Amino acid sequence: MLYSNEPHVIAASVRLAEALAGAQRARRLLLQLGAADALVQLLQRFPTSPGRQEDENAAWHAAAALARLAQDPSARARLVVEPAFVDVLLAQVGKQPCARSGCCWCAPALALATLAADADFARAVVRSARASALVDAIAAPCPEAARAALWAVCCCARVPECASRLCECGALERIADIGAAAAAAAAPRVPSAKTPAASAAGAATVAAKNSLQMTAERALEALEASNASARYWLRGRLAGMDHLPAVFYEFGAGPHFTSLAALKAAPVRPGAPTVLLVDDTADTSLTAHLARARDAVAAAAVEHSGDADAAVAALAQYVSAAMGGAQEWRTYTNFGCECEVNAVKRELGSNVVPLGALGKGTCRHRALLCKFLADRLASAGAPLPPVSLHAGTDFAGAPHAWCCAAMGARGDCVVDLMHMPGALYPQGSDEATAYLHTKE
Repeated sequence: MLYSNEPHVIAASVRLAEALAGAQRARRLLLQLGAADALVQLLQRFPTSPGRQEDENAAWHAAAALARLAQDPSARARLVVEPAFVDVLLAQVGKQPCARSGCCWCAPALALATLAADADFARAVVRSARASALVDAIAAPCPEAARAALWAVCCCARVPECASRLCECGALERIADIGAAAAAAAAPRVPSAKTPAASAAGAATVAAKNSLQMTAERALEALEASNASARYWLRGRLAGMDHLPAVFYEFGAGPHFTSLAALKAAPVRPGAPTVLLVDDTADTSLTAHLARARDAVAAAAVEHSGDADAAVAALAQYVSAAMGGAQEWRTYTNFGCECEVNAVKRELGSNVVPLGALGKGTCRHRALLCKFLADRLASAGAPLPPVSLHAGTDFAGAPHAWCCAAMGARGDCVVDLMHMPGALYPQGSDEATAYLHTKE
């Protein structure tokens, strides 16, 4: 029946397949009869642009049947090895249904989400030339279709390389916009006189927006969990527990998240943003920093009986010395750091600068080095508190970066890496405000 050319026969058969696929025994029988292959071939027959209502309904139910079949492990194993299946589903995900069909176009995305439990299938999704269709689908006008696409992103993002690829396709910006819009739509408004039916419809809309917002938040969390660089770009913060991975990069507050490969390929030109790269697998100078900082913190721990303040001070003083030493407020912006950064960029022929290649640095460079060393040393057992990394702007709107150390009962304290290296300023204090340049 699924191979029929008669529209009414196809419509009836896909509805039957969808209904039967909801039961475990029936799923196995359908698989034995080759229903999965038939449904895939059926989807391939439908155009990717809106067409006849009958075709759209049949495609929707075929995708829904596949989503249910994919709940069976043996079905997933069969479908994930089908090379054309990924493109077929992505083509349907990227298609908007005809307004007459009344179908909620979420079944293809739900099938993708179910199958993405297999890491190889998730990789195939993001490597497809149609991968951007999944990112575009999260802005679908139908909340259910958008939520299904977000769930598919969540499932794919469990694989780190897939999370990175989705970020490159613009998923971070799109999901953040969707979440903000859903939150605004779900916000309570001034009550007005409504009929019971209108009130019920309004409540249903709010519930749908709330569900969309929660799914958007989960999708963002999934992407960030696998990509610390993306998290820092989006949030402007890495918590103390967010240890830097072996490879991490930051390029400032650009309008779009960009892959490291694309940043490396960008031409070196005056005014081009500098990308700071942490790569302790290849940056031997960074590895040397780590060894020397370990000795400095260990010596302070012995001298001060493991006191956390002394350990943080020793680390901060090491970072300052490695990045050009303490700077007075009036010489902060002209002590030659930019010249050194540009020299390294010209030497390497790239805007991507390994952090260990620098001998001078401002707040941005010092904060990143402090975070890297604190994470690695704490993991090795050094008596250091969790250190968080922050990015923001000063009172004039210029980029700024700093580190905070979690000092127990005192709370988070800003670590001075520039002017009085090793000093700790409680959050909200006059000293912290001065260091963060939040007031003129």
